[in-house]
Amino acid sequence: ELTALARQQHASFPEWLRTELKTDHAGEFGAVEIYRGALWGARLRASLGFTGAATQRMMSFSEHHMKTEQEHLDVMRALVPEPASFQVPW
Repeated sequence: ELTALARQQHASFPEWLRTELKTDHAGEFGAVEIYRGALWGARLRASLGFTGAATQRMMSFSEHHMKTEQEHLDVMRALVPEPASFQVPW
């Protein structure tokens, strides 16, 4: 399995690289949450009757970028083991 192999390799990475990967992991996690929030805001606008082109563009933009950032996060999760204390309850 790729994830198991990546995690085995992670242990052999130099400390500076493991630190960089943790930072990248955190950044990807944050990016997913930012776009999730933007999508929530776009959906709220739509539910309030603001259904015009700007709201539709906002939804499309947020969905696209959230998906892209989630793909990046999935790669980081394969490379960087998450400590149990980092896992978010939702």
